[in-house]
Amino acid sequence: MIDSGQMIPEELMAVSKCLIKQNELEKLIKIMAKEIEVKLGNSNLIIVTIMNGGLIPTGIFLKYFQPACQLDYIHLTRYGNQTTGGRIKWHRRPQNIIYNRNILLIDDILDQGVTLETAVNECYNQGAKSVHTAVMVKKDITHRQGFQKSDFFALELPDEYLFGSGLDYKGYFRNLDGIYSLTRNQGLTEP
Repeated sequence: MIDSGQMIPEELMAVSKCLIKQNELEKLIKIMAKEIEVKLGNSNLIIVTIMNGGLIPTGIFLKYFQPACQLDYIHLTRYGNQTTGGRIKWHRRPQNIIYNRNILLIDDILDQGVTLETAVNECYNQGAKSVHTAVMVKKDITHRQGFQKSDFFALELPDEYLFGSGLDYKGYFRNLDGIYSLTRNQGLTEP
């Protein structure tokens, strides 16, 4: 049995399926980076990673985004090490560097849109000139609680529990080579 105290990769993988391998995912992020480069490349952007999930997608994105830019991060979460979202908790808010600047927020996923909406609003509250959003994965959800869409996304996946390539399962497995979904949750200990 998997619980948050003793994660056994083989058990999790036995109830999961790979939706996309890392090399295919990187190709899609590269396409997204080039699209952003065309639309925002001359904007003197500050790329702001939404930690922790946005770390891996941002790293991949930066390999392909060629215009000069600055890099910063914010850290807020609804999930913590849980599998369902709760209240927003801030660990690091936007810094003064964003005042009167064009911002590109990068996150791992657009799920319910609450985290992304909160991050965008806080950037504007801190004086950002413009705020654009990019996510690695847009979940196929018809109506979200927060932001309904991201300005840019690399791929759309089903409304399932996803992990790998920056997405976590109870704080683990962000480092998996690809994106996976749980095929069943039986036998997995809930937080």
